[in-house]
Amino acid sequence: MFDASIWELTLSLLNGSAMVLVDASMIYETDELEREMERTGVILGLLPPQYFLQLNSLPMRTVTTGGSASSVAVVELARTLDRLRQRVRPHGVDGACHGLA
Repeated sequence: MFDASIWELTLSLLNGSAMVLVDASMIYETDELEREMERTGVILGLLPPQYFLQLNSLPMRTVTTGGSASSVAVVELARTLDRLRQRVRPHGVDGACHGLA
């Protein structure tokens, strides 16, 4: 079985990207995670929809939400972030993209 995460990781790495790993404690402190993303120059990310809703400022240009069902709140938040407008790609529960781009 081929997991979507392999596809996402491989495409990024083959196109010259770098993977940024953070300490596990950082995922509970969204402000700290945002500072780390800014410091390391993260421009693309894959976040669970509910986590995306908790972030205050996103240094990323492109965000994909996945891992669980998206919501209207995710799309509405994405529309308020000019640099992300129409770039949040909600994935359904099954992990398949539903074409919201």
